[in-house]
Amino acid sequence: MTTTNQKIRVSCAHLAVIYLNEKAALLRSKESAVPKYSPVGGHMMCDDEGRRYLESLSGKFAEPSNDLMLYLDEQLVPIFGSWFYQRQNRDLSVARELHEELVEENPILENLEGVVIRHLGTRRHRAESTRKGQLGQMTEYFFDVYHVDFTPEQQERMLQFAATDDRLVLLTQEELSQPTYNGAKLQADAYKWYPVK
Repeated sequence: MTTTNQKIRVSCAHLAVIYLNEKAALLRSKESAVPKYSPVGGHMMCDDEGRRYLESLSGKFAEPSNDLMLYLDEQLVPIFGSWFYQRQNRDLSVARELHEELVEENPILENLEGVVIRHLGTRRHRAESTRKGQLGQMTEYFFDVYHVDFTPEQQERMLQFAATDDRLVLLTQEELSQPTYNGAKLQADAYKWYPVK
């Protein structure tokens, strides 16, 4: 009897745990097929050496870029995990994503000067994707989670933005425990895994 190697989608992301006035900050996702709020963050990238290694495992990248979204034989996910936990040949900070989402894509901050970023840990999670084009695909997620502190001026700008624009919301622990907020799905596990205040 022959068995076929079943492919699984693997997706790796940085997530930022951000508290403002003891409330969790979440952004409305623009990449989701389902309206949702999630922590600031996004896909991490590997370098060319990392890409070559993953392709040697028959990993098929979902994009031409080095974004760590790929399809892999399910039996090779533990080997991928070992590579991932070594924290080499890939992004090791959420700074790029913070800049993209809070400075470039949303007019919230002018810059990230003075921001303090601390790595909290890495989590692995399996769930169906809500991403456009991959909706419903079973995905093995690897998340690096970071706590981010902003300067008082940056915090004030974020509070002002959240008060007038629903792209950024600030939620209490009780609100975080709900499946939805304002009609959108909540994906806020990072705040449950690392309830830093």
